[in-house]
Amino acid sequence: MNRLSKEQYKPRYFLLSAIFLFASTLLFFIQCKPWNEYPTGSSEGERIWNLIERDPSLSEFATLLKQTGLDDTLKQAASVTVWALDNEHVTALPTEIKENNTLLKSLLAHHISTLRYQTAELNATLRIQQLDGKFANVSNVTFEEANIIGADKSARNGVLHIVDRPVFPQDNIWQFLSQYGDASLQKNWIESLDTLLFDERSALQIGVDANTGEAVYDENSEKKVANVYLDSIANLKDESKQFTYFVLQNNVFQSSFNKLSSYYSGISADSLYRLTGYSVLKDFAVEGLISLTELSGVLEATSGAKVKIDPLAVAETYQLSNGRVYVLSAYDILLEQKFPVIKIEGENPTGFSRTDKAATTFYRRKANPDGSTFSDIMVYGHLIPKFHIHYHLKNVPRAKYKVYWRAVAGIDDSQTVSFTQRLGIGNPELEVFPYQSVGLQNYDEVYIGEFTTSGFGDLNFYLIAANTGTTGQNTLSLDYLRLIPVFD
Repeated sequence: MNRLSKEQYKPRYFLLSAIFLFASTLLFFIQCKPWNEYPTGSSEGERIWNLIERDPSLSEFATLLKQTGLDDTLKQAASVTVWALDNEHVTALPTEIKENNTLLKSLLAHHISTLRYQTAELNATLRIQQLDGKFANVSNVTFEEANIIGADKSARNGVLHIVDRPVFPQDNIWQFLSQYGDASLQKNWIESLDTLLFDERSALQIGVDANTGEAVYDENSEKKVANVYLDSIANLKDESKQFTYFVLQNNVFQSSFNKLSSYYSGISADSLYRLTGYSVLKDFAVEGLISLTELSGVLEATSGAKVKIDPLAVAETYQLSNGRVYVLSAYDILLEQKFPVIKIEGENPTGFSRTDKAATTFYRRKANPDGSTFSDIMVYGHLIPKFHIHYHLKNVPRAKYKVYWRAVAGIDDSQTVSFTQRLGIGNPELEVFPYQSVGLQNYDEVYIGEFTTSGFGDLNFYLIAANTGTTGQNTLSLDYLRLIPVFD
């Protein structure tokens, strides 16, 4: 597919549609037949192709069907609905369409559905899949922007309606993105995620990997392209869906990328590109069609995030076959939204410095002063100096963090005196933070200090007991750790 510049881009057939709109409107008012001059009623003994072929007002339409081979489709179809164009409206079609068999077939296929629809079944507007794979909004009086001017001529294998103008198939969101020149950075990033995988439905399995437990396939087996963005965020190629999608102009994408990239530093260039781009774009798809006035509210993206788009930043709007695109000339990234507070629950440890202290480790359910409950962990009476609890945290962005903990003791437990514990990061022997006293019956969150990660990646945290074996003095307690990113 040719890539067009921003100035050149129009959804497929856009210019031709505009030209035809004027001509067809004129014809509608000047030459339109009364409703009762169009075919209605039933010819259940005939197939739909025969209805079209023997109707003099549809002779030009029949000629185009023969030209594209779609007459055979109508002859063989078990069930079909056709929204046909009469001779006047076929004659008004641009020559560029009638002489290009690919465009012509695409247009005609968009006027055919492989299911049967009478107008009485269309009291509400339905999205109906057409022969070209795209969908059309159809009611009992309209076919997309066209009016139904002759309806419900029944045949043995279908229903025939007549409409007052052609309905040209639109590009889907992915096709738009592939052609819109000022969004090439966004499109290129999504394409960079393409991965060739074995198609499990047809691939020949020849074994199982002893290390990973994953299936091993014959190298000659069929493969498919997977894309984590299209597969998990929004399949912009899916004609059956309706998305509202936000597209960043190249300069906006680049500035957004630059703003976020430092939080992913310390990894390979390829990983940096993929993770930063994902952070920029993951919240840009919303299910359904959102109007411009609705953009001022809070939207729920397919990623689950709550997002807000400034309507004044919308430079262009496009209605496409599977949704609506807003092109943004500005985008204010909220770092607090991209990098939220990290909370580590005490009762979910990765491990311990020793594995023989299960009898002295207590996973508790406790009550707050307000009556609500919380879960925590306490290790009491373990007798080991510097005993520690280990927490492993994945994919921590590079940033400065303020650290807080909540450690509750002396309430319905054996702890009768205050004690000390400290937090280690990276290595339990490194004293990133000093020992801090844990008082009795204190429900308050306590500030521990600040630290800065050296790069994006996994982090290990250690809750370390006092350097003594004395019970009550080397207790460990943790409701949670809270890491709050600091944005300069």
